[in-house]
Amino acid sequence: ARHRPARPIHAGHPGQPRRAPRRR
Repeated sequence: ARHRPARPIHAGHPGQPRRAPRRR
């Protein structure tokens, strides 16, 4: 995990939890 930086939010919308991906 140290070799890998913090993974950014793919949704790009603040307030959207990672456990719940954007609904299509």
